[in-house]
Amino acid sequence: MPERIQLVEDIWDTIAAEAQSIELTAEEKKTIDERLESYHKNPDLGSPWEDVYKRI
Repeated sequence: MPERIQLVEDIWDTIAAEAQSIELTAEEKKTIDERLESYHKNPDLGSPWEDVYKRI
């Protein structure tokens, strides 16, 4: 079991390292900013994750 845990930790470390090196495009940053602004204007709009998961 300890070997399996170590394997998962090693895999996670490589995923985290790769994720930090990914640069967003200007368009992606703009989309994120727009969505965040929309959320701040109306945080009650939308569905909780649990409800979305049940619909899937």
